[in-house]
Amino acid sequence: MTDFDTQLDYAYVSRYSCQTIRWTRVSKPNEFTDDAKKCAKVLMSIIQTFHRDLYGLFYDIDDNDAAADQINAHAAFLGDALQDYGYILATEFEKQDGELFNDSKTNGEKIKTLLSGLTNSKNDSVLNHLNNFLTLYYKVSHLRTTSSSSAKYPCTVRDMLAWLGGLPYTTVSTKIKQHCKDLIDDDKYNNDDILKTVLTNIDLRVTAACRNAYDVLTAIQGHGHGSQTADYPYAYNLLDNYKNFHYPSKAKATAGVIAGTAGALHHQIGHVPTTQPTKLRVNLGARQMASQIANQTVNQNRLFSPT
Repeated sequence: MTDFDTQLDYAYVSRYSCQTIRWTRVSKPNEFTDDAKKCAKVLMSIIQTFHRDLYGLFYDIDDNDAAADQINAHAAFLGDALQDYGYILATEFEKQDGELFNDSKTNGEKIKTLLSGLTNSKNDSVLNHLNNFLTLYYKVSHLRTTSSSSAKYPCTVRDMLAWLGGLPYTTVSTKIKQHCKDLIDDDKYNNDDILKTVLTNIDLRVTAACRNAYDVLTAIQGHGHGSQTADYPYAYNLLDNYKNFHYPSKAKATAGVIAGTAGALHHQIGHVPTTQPTKLRVNLGARQMASQIANQTVNQNRLFSPT
C-alpha cells in the first residue's frame, strides 16, 4: 500500500479538469468573457500550424505512396512524419507499444479519410477558411502603423525576427517584386547577369525567409501562454505587429531595412547550431507535475542587441 500511495502522489490533476467555459457574460450576454477571449487567442496561435501540417500530411500521403502503410516506426514517410509531430510509434509491425494504433486497418488511407472533412478542398474547407480569416486579420493589423507616430524599428533579435515574420502581411511587401523588376529593366543593371539572377523571384525568397523567422521564434520561445508581462503573450502576436513596428511605405526603403535586419540577425544567431536533434513527445502519462504558473516578471526587453 505504501508503494501504491507513492504512485498516487505522482498524479497531477489540472485545475481546469471538468471545468466548462462560459463564453459570454451573465450580465452582458453580448460581451465575451476573459476565458472566451483567451480561447480565441489560443486558436489563432494554432491555426497556421494545423493548416500547414494537416494539409501537408493529407497530400503527402499520396505523393509518398503511403496510403497502405501501417502506422509504426518502420513506415518510411508516415513514421517520420508522425514522430516529427510528437507521437511515439510502435517499434515493430506486431507490437502495440506506441501511442497510435498499429494494425492493417489504421493506415495512411485511414488518416486521409479522417482528414478529408478538414481538407476536402484547397479552396473550400474548414481549415482553409480559418487560415484565410487569420491572414486577413494579420493584414488589417498591419494597417494601423500607417498613421501611427509611435511606430518604431526593432532592436532585439526577437523583435527583428517578429518584424520579418510580419512583413508578408504588409502593403509594401506587394511592391517588392515590381521594385526588383524595375531594377532589372534599368539600363544601369540590365547587363549584369549576376544581379539579374539575384533579383529574379527575390520576392519569393524574402517571403520564405519571413516564414522561417516565425518558425525560429516559436522554436525558441514556444507559442506563449497569455502572460500579460510577456512581450508577445501568444504566438499570433509575433505576426500581428503587436509592438507597433514601422514598415516603410516604399519598396526601396524596405529593401534597405531587410538587408540591415538580415545582416544583424546573421551576426547574432548565424552561429547557432541547426542540426541539434530533438525528440518531441505527446505525453499522455499521469506524472505531469511541472509548474504552470504564468507570471513572467523578468524584463524581457533587449535580451539581445545587434552590434
